[in-house]
Amino acid sequence: MKHSRKISFSIIIASYLFAATAGICLWFKFGTFQFWQRVFIADIAATAVIFIVSVIFDNASVYDPYWSVQPMVITPLLAAAKGNFGISSILLIILIEL
Repeated sequence: MKHSRKISFSIIIASYLFAATAGICLWFKFGTFQFWQRVFIADIAATAVIFIVSVIFDNASVYDPYWSVQPMVITPLLAAAKGNFGISSILLIILIEL
């Protein structure tokens, strides 16, 4: 299915916003679970949303950027939750964010 560039970007932005919303909603819904379980559930939900959108539009390129964005969100979240801001954690986060 061919779309204009503006429509395509709008679909991608809407998809990622929906994926983030799904992850955040499940993060709060499972608030009694352990931290790592909540991260896992939220990540699975966001991954599923992006994957479904890529299948609907028959375009794997929708899914590709997720693997670049996901670690940039999860790594600082994990470090903040554990209060682990030693030099090695900071260097790892910087390398991932670059």
